[in-house]
Amino acid sequence: MIFAVTDDLWKAVITGLISIFGGIVTILLALIKSTGEKVHTLVNSQMGAQLLLVKNLSEDKMVSDPTPVNIEAARIARAAWEDHQRKQSIVDGRKN
Repeated sequence: MIFAVTDDLWKAVITGLISIFGGIVTILLALIKSTGEKVHTLVNSQMGAQLLLVKNLSEDKMVSDPTPVNIEAARIARAAWEDHQRKQSIVDGRKN
């Protein structure tokens, strides 16, 4: 009879510990997800800034020296920036 109580006690202790650790893991996963989302937002923001800079520089170069290569570079840079803006607006729309 004593062993039965002891077994039940151990079962209760182990079940309690599993619940506590499960809660801790849930909290840690939520923190990791939140950090990942913040890093992703920062990276997207920096990517947009870089694409805008390249677009502007390419367009300035095209205006000052309108060779076919510079015209194509400006077109590609504008297309990349516009594509990023379009994709970012979709992501931003989901957040609202």
